[in-house]
Amino acid sequence: MSDMFPVMPESVAEDVNAPVAVENIGTSFVYDHENNSFIMVDGSPKECNQAQSVREWIAMWLRLNRNSCKVFEDTNLGISKDELIGSRTLPAGFARSELIREIQEMLLLCPAIASSYNYVFTRQKRTMQIAFTVSLHTGETLEVVENV
Repeated sequence: MSDMFPVMPESVAEDVNAPVAVENIGTSFVYDHENNSFIMVDGSPKECNQAQSVREWIAMWLRLNRNSCKVFEDTNLGISKDELIGSRTLPAGFARSELIREIQEMLLLCPAIASSYNYVFTRQKRTMQIAFTVSLHTGETLEVVENV
């Protein structure tokens, strides 16, 4: 009796799960985070180019508190804002290194991002400004500055 499903060679099965670098991540729209609305042009949302799409993706996930939403539990999306940014009991160096680790883990999930570096954290009254540089697989670099 033959099997119902074909047997896949192991070398092919391993490649299926490997992360793939991409240059085109699809279309997204420009969001104005200060006014909490999409930017509209002639009644339609303004589309992003690829670099802007990556910037919007990063901004969205930096604003999410890790494991605060059931949908994103166990995904490494978001950062531990309440535990790390809002805490006065943790040493500043520890909080900084944990934020960098969490951000880098999150950025690995975007197939357009090759690397990130030059992290700078600036405490502002009730928020923190996070700035860093992202290199894309297209060769472009983005300067990311977000208040979280």
